[in-house]
Amino acid sequence: MNIQQQDIKELGQLSVFDQNNQPVTLNSLWKDQKTVLVFVRHFGWLICRRQVVDINEQLNQFNEKNVRVVVIGNGQPNFIEGFRKDTGYQGDLYTDPSLKTYQLLNFKKSVSSLFGLKTIKTAVRALSSGHIQKGIQGNAFQQGGVIVIHPVDNPVYMYINSEAGDHAPLDEILKASE
Repeated sequence: MNIQQQDIKELGQLSVFDQNNQPVTLNSLWKDQKTVLVFVRHFGWLICRRQVVDINEQLNQFNEKNVRVVVIGNGQPNFIEGFRKDTGYQGDLYTDPSLKTYQLLNFKKSVSSLFGLKTIKTAVRALSSGHIQKGIQGNAFQQGGVIVIHPVDNPVYMYINSEAGDHAPLDEILKASE
């Protein structure tokens, strides 16, 4: 893991926005319970939609462990409602159009991270399960990742996506959430 408690304190002071463009300070999301923050590329990306469907299918396991799962995109707040509808995601869903959270966490942002074998394989999987590209609904060059944070600003797991289609394995996230 390459993030320190001080970085998490800084992250916690930043705000994300709900679908009504209302700000939510990040540390309010993890102050009372273990929390998984899942940062997706953008709301229109078919692979991110598939990723969130997979997470949604595991929400009961997180709930049984009293772990909050928060998905954060980087498009405008008006994209949240369609993303939720298309993925069926029932958990917390926010956005950071400023990309400040992504930058603080040193998530990759480049043209070269858009292409790779994982991207192709994961895109085929997403397409074959009925997910389609919904345009660009955020910064297309921005990659995401996952952080598991225990209360009191304690980071216990971090995964930085190396390319589009690269995601933290769900079993690793669940284990880090224990």
